[in-house]
Amino acid sequence: MEKEQPIGTELTEAGSKLVSQLDFGFMPIEHDRASWYTQKLTDPRSFDVNRVKTPEELLKMPNFTFSPSDVKSITMVLTSMDGSMVRIVEPGQQEDKRKGKQLSFKQANLCCARAKDAADAVYGATMASVKMAGWVWQEVAKAAGWVEKSFTHGVADGAEPVFNAFEEQFGTDKTKAKFTLDFYHVSEYLGKAAEAMAPDQTKGWLHQQQGRLLQNRVEEVLKMLEPKLEPEEQKEAPIRGAHRYMQKRKANMDYAGAKAAGLPIGSGDVESGHSHVIQARLLISGASWRLHNSEAMLQLRTTRANNDWDRYWKELATN
Repeated sequence: MEKEQPIGTELTEAGSKLVSQLDFGFMPIEHDRASWYTQKLTDPRSFDVNRVKTPEELLKMPNFTFSPSDVKSITMVLTSMDGSMVRIVEPGQQEDKRKGKQLSFKQANLCCARAKDAADAVYGATMASVKMAGWVWQEVAKAAGWVEKSFTHGVADGAEPVFNAFEEQFGTDKTKAKFTLDFYHVSEYLGKAAEAMAPDQTKGWLHQQQGRLLQNRVEEVLKMLEPKLEPEEQKEAPIRGAHRYMQKRKANMDYAGAKAAGLPIGSGDVESGHSHVIQARLLISGASWRLHNSEAMLQLRTTRANNDWDRYWKELATN
């Protein structure tokens, strides 16, 4: 069986193809990824209708009799964006460039996306602003199979630029796109608040609040924090910080709904991506980068992570 031809291109690989490379045959459907995937999963061999082919050329994928809800689940895209701080160096203006050099930190924005049941994510990254990274975010989602008809489940930090970028790229229609506040970011805020709320039982108090959040009892957690909110003028205010963070995004904390649908509530994909895509090269000990070099290295790292290395060099050679 090892020498037998596969029944066709893996659907995970089809997601990386351009729409123009997908074979729609004579099917009367929209020429976009979502329509192609839906048709392929509903009736895999329908693209052969009204076509003249030899037996060897006929499509071989079996019909798995997916229900409409199964098809929707398979064409769903999970996505996230997060940042890592990279050390940037600008050389001095003197003959000896080491003198007068300036060191700073700039955020590298990493985006990732994958089909709901796919094992591997598609990555994209840029040193540009979060607003500009939003464009990368959508392109990464497209590479994972996203189109306007897809349902997008986004999980990320609740920072205003990230939230705005998600809505700009994937829309505000909750039936097509849903932003979920990263549960572990919320837990970090509550963990800091726990030291002030229950200094002798921080872990127990934190676990209790996490349990309430998983049951969508967000208002209960907020009301528990309110009596002990620090004064506005107080600089160290972990309770107020946690309250403000959740209050602003409480509409995006449907953890019970996400868990029931088998969807993630944490941005684990992008967090692990930071480790092997960005940090393994750009954050090695003692490394500092010129800004343009860091951007170029990010593109090489994401190309490698997406298994596009060979295709990249072939396209470079032909152009």
